[in-house]
Amino acid sequence: MRQHNNEDPDRSQQVHCALILAGGSGTRLWPMSRTERPKQLLAITEGRSLFRASIERLLPIVAGEQIFVVAGEQQLPALREEVPFLPAENFIGEPSGKNTAPATLLGMAVISARHPQATLSIFPADHHIRDEAGFRSALLAAVELAQSTAGGQIITLGIQPTFPAIGFGYLQLGPKLGEKSGFAYHPVLQFVEKPVAERARQYYESGAYRWNAGMFVWPLARAWSEFQRAQPEATALFRQLSQEYERGGEIDLTAAWASVEALPLDIVVMEQAADMWVIPVELGWSDVGSWSSVFDVLPRDEAGNHGKTLDENGKVQFTASRDTLILSETAKHIVALGVKDLVIIETDEALLVCHRERAQEVRSIVKQLSLNG
Repeated sequence: MRQHNNEDPDRSQQVHCALILAGGSGTRLWPMSRTERPKQLLAITEGRSLFRASIERLLPIVAGEQIFVVAGEQQLPALREEVPFLPAENFIGEPSGKNTAPATLLGMAVISARHPQATLSIFPADHHIRDEAGFRSALLAAVELAQSTAGGQIITLGIQPTFPAIGFGYLQLGPKLGEKSGFAYHPVLQFVEKPVAERARQYYESGAYRWNAGMFVWPLARAWSEFQRAQPEATALFRQLSQEYERGGEIDLTAAWASVEALPLDIVVMEQAADMWVIPVELGWSDVGSWSSVFDVLPRDEAGNHGKTLDENGKVQFTASRDTLILSETAKHIVALGVKDLVIIETDEALLVCHRERAQEVRSIVKQLSLNG
């Protein structure tokens, strides 16, 4: 990686803005997650949607006026309804889904017009974090570090692995560089894409790797310079959009949106970025990316079961059953008798029954259903 680091403590008073990336349909949580009601709008891990939780965990340290949301145009009304206390103009519509790199550029264009000297933190809208106070403390430390260098440092929060996952990307930690507000920070030696099982086991056992949760903090000036390096033509168009937005002119996204590839922020920018630092954290984090991972963060009875209906007239009953998840949106009485390690999800339109170990395959089933109409 290229080196990039010069101390400059005078940057510490910058405004901190947060960008929530709320696009996506969460197909691995079918049948509850649909295009019209994506994963981030589901209230499955606590008494609020994942999206609302993502906003509310930030509010103690980030003003609502400084929290921005990027999502598909068709999703914006439902997202605004979830958090009516955020300014309506802070919701930014994508013409079409193009993954997280274009979404980030679009958010940067709007935020730069309002807060050109801001430090920007970026988060997915659909993750679960149990230790919210710990998250806020780590984020404040990351913001301080991001502002501590003349060129602006990129900081990411690296999640302590709890098992050798093959579904997450990994960050390799270098030697400890120092501490900020009680949090150690290290250089990121490399990003590693989702590994095969044996390699994941090696990463887990070594203690030198953390999960990449897609949470990044960097000054806007640094963000623009990294995008300029990676996608110069697209970046020039989005900078122009930002200037037009600042002047109050009409914004036409057509050319800018067509100019960017549908790629993740990690691949386009972060994996090739100069000198990134990571703060290792243990936050009770989950991407709740499958019904199996949803099950892992939910409370369970003495037999390891969790059952809930979203209709007040419904009921779930377990008899001689173990380690099973049942979620229903209907008024039906559901009985699980003599079963183990199942996922049972019911809506008015569909019923899913699968083994917990195969919950990751739901996404492929949804693709088949789409192809078959």
